[in-house]
Amino acid sequence: MKLANLISRVVILGLSVHGSGLAGENVWSTLGPTGLPGITEFAISTTSPTTVYLASRNGNVYQSTDGGETWKARSKGLVQTYGVYSLVVDPVQPATVYAGTSIGVKGGGLYKSTDAGKHWRRIESDLPTTPFGLKISALAIHPRNQNTLYAGYTNVFGESSPGLFKTIDGGLQWQTINHGLPKGIGITSLLFDPANPRRMYALLEKRGIYLTSDAGKSWQAINNGLTDLEINTLVANPNAPAMLFAGTAHNGVFKSSDRGKTWQPGGMQGIAVAALEIVFSTPETLYAGTASDGLFKSTDNGASWTSVQSSGLTETCFTEIRGQGSRLFTGGCNFGPFRSDNQGHSWKAATQGLPGYPVRNLGISSTRLYAGAIGGGVFRSADRGKNWTNVGLRNLFITGLVIDPRDSGRVYVGIDKNSHAISGGGPAVGAIYKTTSGGKHWRPINHGIPQKTVSHLAIDPVSPDTLYLSTGMWPGTPGAFKSIDVGEHWQPINHGLPENDYNGTIGIDVNTITVDSVHPNTLYAAVNAEGVFKSTDSGLNWTATGLMKGRYGCGYYCNIFALAVDPADSNTVYAGAEIGDGAFKSLDGGISWKAMNGLPLERVNAFAIDPTNPKRVFAATSAGVGMSVDGGESWLIINSGLPSLEVYSLALDSDDPKTLYAGTTKGLAFISFTDGFTSR
Repeated sequence: MKLANLISRVVILGLSVHGSGLAGENVWSTLGPTGLPGITEFAISTTSPTTVYLASRNGNVYQSTDGGETWKARSKGLVQTYGVYSLVVDPVQPATVYAGTSIGVKGGGLYKSTDAGKHWRRIESDLPTTPFGLKISALAIHPRNQNTLYAGYTNVFGESSPGLFKTIDGGLQWQTINHGLPKGIGITSLLFDPANPRRMYALLEKRGIYLTSDAGKSWQAINNGLTDLEINTLVANPNAPAMLFAGTAHNGVFKSSDRGKTWQPGGMQGIAVAALEIVFSTPETLYAGTASDGLFKSTDNGASWTSVQSSGLTETCFTEIRGQGSRLFTGGCNFGPFRSDNQGHSWKAATQGLPGYPVRNLGISSTRLYAGAIGGGVFRSADRGKNWTNVGLRNLFITGLVIDPRDSGRVYVGIDKNSHAISGGGPAVGAIYKTTSGGKHWRPINHGIPQKTVSHLAIDPVSPDTLYLSTGMWPGTPGAFKSIDVGEHWQPINHGLPENDYNGTIGIDVNTITVDSVHPNTLYAAVNAEGVFKSTDSGLNWTATGLMKGRYGCGYYCNIFALAVDPADSNTVYAGAEIGDGAFKSLDGGISWKAMNGLPLERVNAFAIDPTNPKRVFAATSAGVGMSVDGGESWLIINSGLPSLEVYSLALDSDDPKTLYAGTTKGLAFISFTDGFTSR
């Protein structure tokens, strides 16, 4: 059953992950690392047990028709926002599937497929469609009447929720059924009583368990004996429906023998239990997936528990467990899915056909590649991406990554301060981490830095003891920082940078920062909704460049997310903006700018400039990759073979700049150019 409250917003121990195949010339090829972090739901067809669906926070649904041996994407028509959070299969018409997603700028809400996920359409109804961040985190379909569904909402950003809704006509019309439920509190999971579907249980965010005995007309709390009201998961024994088991966020398992009227501790006290499942062929057997302590099993209705971290199960944080007979599926916070065919005695990764991890950041030094994943930590490859090993920082959302040019084993990464909420693990210890052993050991280096989100990292290529970081993405961030002792101590460098006011919360929200490799005392920084600023004294003082909001075609908010300086000409600077504003170029060190035509008017996330031929420039955008051979005067879109058009990062091979790597929402890809292709 699902982990309902550890996956939010908005996204790792020695597992080897293999890439796929060789590259074709001038066409992208995927490199992995494969798997899905943050699986939010499994759904198994009751009429065809080998048909399995899974949903993930990457916003996609995948289907297997061979019991998890292979998977295919089943997302056509789904709007990818902040993820798919709930999934149910019609018990009468197994080709009918419902998916609940989050709501964002491009849509979202409740979707229905009538062809086993091949095509989806949004159910246009009176269900809420605002505000952004609202998500359908709970879906339940009546086991005897497929036209009756229930949908429960939470909010990605932790704000107020409209609660619970019901339809009796297959989703055409819905009514709120919140009588007795606390106002504004999110619904994280729903469970029918196996003996009487008029009786249903609802899990509420930090408010425990509520019961209806009249199909949703009224609700009452059933928390007597529960010492932890943050309930992650609930299951009922199908052979003894009065017996319930609840997994809590802080205090293990609780058990009820009277349909929730009273609760008693059921073991694993002090452990965060994120997922529970009862094996239907042996109803006294339960599995419990925890947030950090691995997988446990009970064969006596929860009286005792033993660890089953057996061979092949390389994850210790779980978001979901689902079983059918002797076969079990489990999804990890960072890896997965995994499958067992012998009731958990042994496990294997079940990832064939799944995309790569979303790669936010890239670093390359000779043949060694580092990839910073969203909610997946850091991966390393020693053979240019053919094989991958996860090297730590599990559960964390990596937002910045740089390698010391003198030593490829010294790596710095920045993280999102809300990594614990995004990926389901424990809270991050710091804002920036450092390894001097290629990832074997990491430690936080936060002296002088508040616990805020790092939006970007930069290293002085001439004096690599000097590093810069920017903080952003959240209200009240403290701006830019500098270290001159390999990250051991940091000091703010904000003189001249404007403050941002988010409804009374004051901060300096810096989206990105970059260093001029020819004159490393020169820095550029982009302040959210303000524009680009320049320092010529290593960050002691900043002045506005010409690219400010409302100028040169940069909009009122002028959000710049990508900056790059020509490695051969310090006067040439590139800037990439938010959706609708495009990209810009300066030939005079930022005094004046002009718009670069030919790129899609989508968000520009990164640039890469060929050091052997600086006229050759690449741009990573939310609509793919652009290539220019004339310094941005014109652009060619090179998307053939890309696993995803949402491209976060780019890196040219340091030994062979005709090879380009791209980090996307579906893993890492690379392309090798022929001479004729790159000169046209």
